Amino acid sequence: MLDVQDIFRNIYHYCVGPGMTNLQPVVRLRVIDAWWNGGYGCQPGYYGPA
Repeated sequence: MLDVQDIFRNIYHYCVGPGMTNLQPVVRLRVIDAWWNGGYGCQPGYYGPA
C-alpha cells in the first residue's frame, strides 16, 4: 500500500503489486511523491483519498 501525494499536497491510497506501476492515470494531478505506508494483504488498485 502506497500513500501518493499530488501537487496540491492531497494524499491518496494506492495498493500496488510487485514491479513497476504507473500511478499517473489514477491520480489526476501530477504525482510529486509516493511512499510505502505499511499496508499488507491489499488487492492492487486505487483505494481513494486518505
